[in-house]
Amino acid sequence: MINQDYEYVKKRWRQWWKRENEDRPLVSIVAPKNRKRYPEPKGGTLKEKWEDIEYIVKRETFYYENTYYGGESFPMFNPNRGPDIYGDFGRL
Repeated sequence: MINQDYEYVKKRWRQWWKRENEDRPLVSIVAPKNRKRYPEPKGGTLKEKWEDIEYIVKRETFYYENTYYGGESFPMFNPNRGPDIYGDFGRL
């Protein structure tokens, strides 16, 4: 999934958070490996697109596997639950 040495990336980010990386700034390069796009569900509602956990996991996994991560970049997930995700905690 990750195109480089993950241990190196973790080490560089930890140095950055401790303000110990004095040789150069961190560089994050993210680019598509190919032109593949995850197929959108046909006839699905917006609620299904944004709240169907199975669909979201499959879509994000697809994008992680088809993305080049260079420099000190790494895959990460943003649940994108709106401007204030804390409002969702009441629904849990």
